[in-house]
Amino acid sequence: TAGNISLSASAGLMLNEPVTTPGNVSLTSTAGVIGNSGAAVDVLAQDLIATAALGIDLDTSITNATLSNTGAGNVLIDETNGLNLAGMNVANGSATINAAGPLTNGTGSTLSVSGNASFSGTTVTLGDQAGDNLSFGSLTFASAGAAIIDLNNATALAGSSSATSLIFTSTSTINSVVGASLNVSGAAVLNAPAINLGNQAGDTINFGTLNVTSSGAVSIAEDSSTQLVGTNTAASLTVASAGALTTVPATSITVTGLSNF
Repeated sequence: TAGNISLSASAGLMLNEPVTTPGNVSLTSTAGVIGNSGAAVDVLAQDLIATAALGIDLDTSITNATLSNTGAGNVLIDETNGLNLAGMNVANGSATINAAGPLTNGTGSTLSVSGNASFSGTTVTLGDQAGDNLSFGSLTFASAGAAIIDLNNATALAGSSSATSLIFTSTSTINSVVGASLNVSGAAVLNAPAINLGNQAGDTINFGTLNVTSSGAVSIAEDSSTQLVGTNTAASLTVASAGALTTVPATSITVTGLSNF
């Protein structure tokens, strides 16, 4: 069809055939799951608006997505191209969003996940839009290129996260959980009121270069050599490195309290 498509069900909504339109698709399951029967692509459209009670699991070829799961259940989207998240709310579960292209969010969008939020794309750029608000129980990301993440709550890295470069900003603490890994092959820039990475059992933290800005305590244990660059500030700073700890010319380190290297 050439127009918009709207499908709703009082229980589960299973897509046995692809839903295709150059317009927009709206899917609603008021008391169940929005799912698929294994087709390569379930929804081909411009925009997808999906609202479910017990979970969403879709393979898509879309531009923009607004996703909401109101009850206990997870959200899983596998996108064949780049994807822009216009909004997402997962009230009692996790979200896994995989894009084969760039992954972004829209101006003024709210992305809220009570559990783990996992994102992957050729690049991952989340939280840098005017008026947006991003809040996750925990975070995992995988970017084949750069990752830029700006969050509005305390952020615990879980699982395996990676990028070629990272700019990570949070309005509250950035930390990691037991067994988490963070691997950034290039420059990592961290900015938060407190930063605590690499100090949990079984975790792995590696950066190409590192820059930190914090009004509070910073404690980082890296599992390889550590090179500080740029302007670094903290109220207290602890850096432990499994290899050499170095700086480059013009690097500055300003710590108002205790420093341990």
